[in-house]
Amino acid sequence: MKTHYKIRVMKTNTSTKFICLGLFLTMTNLASHAGQVYRFKDDSGVKTMTKTLLPYAAQQGYEILDDTSLRVIEKVAPALTEEIAEFRHQQKAEKEQQRLAQIEAEKERRRQAMIYDANLKASYRTEDELLKKRETELPYFQNQIDKTELNLKRNKEKLHQF
Repeated sequence: MKTHYKIRVMKTNTSTKFICLGLFLTMTNLASHAGQVYRFKDDSGVKTMTKTLLPYAAQQGYEILDDTSLRVIEKVAPALTEEIAEFRHQQKAEKEQQRLAQIEAEKERRRQAMIYDANLKASYRTEDELLKKRETELPYFQNQIDKTELNLKRNKEKLHQF
């Protein structure tokens, strides 16, 4: 008896070839990363282990672990890019400016207090003279406060009517 084998020739289109090529490249890429696990802190500060390294983890630093024993193979420090370094430098400069501004403001406040004290000393010869002046002017200021509070009450009533 004679056996005939029919050989079928499959026609493949170009998209099928590209899919097969892509699968082949993906499989070879996965094989090259076998045996490594990446450990890093996620956004909430929890240590996370994955087979693939996320972009933000690469920026903030990570550890490469052995797949089977989970021992640390390599520690990769955070990427200190020029932008981060410039930002930190700018923050330090701003803090220094704020500190200097506070020092200057305190100096100015002290200077104004000294001027005020000098004016008081020049205006009144004794402390008793100053206290007498205060006692005479205090009722005037209290009267002004009372008038202002009354006007405020009237204005609130007018506003409520509108």
